Parts: sequence; C-alpha cells; structure tokens
Amino acid sequence: MDYIQIPFQKHFITIEDLKINYYTSPLLNKFKFIHAYFTKNSHEFDLELLSNGLQLKKKL
Repeated sequence: MDYIQIPFQKHFITIEDLKINYYTSPLLNKFKFIHAYFTKNSHEFDLELLSNGLQLKKKL
C-alpha cells in the first residue's frame, strides 16, 4: 500500500499581542475532527486561554 504524505497545515492565533502558531492535520480535518497541535512556545498559556483563542470548548 502506498501512502501519500500530506503536510500539516500551519495557522496562528493572536493572544495577548503574541502570535501563537498551531497546526492541523488535513486527514483529521477531512473527518471534521476538531483539533489543534501547538508548538512549545505556547507552553506559557493555559488551556483555557488557547481554547478561547480558537473559540473552542477546552478539552484535554
């Protein structure tokens, strides 16, 4: 079986005047799975602040 590699899509949100990068998977998007992968520079923000920035309910 051949696999096609599709890169993650890069997005950003602005929180407290800082640009926070996050990524989404095209495969998960295809199935309407709500998700976001953050980079290590977002560790200083709590989950509630990040989820509010994405206008989502917070989930671990």
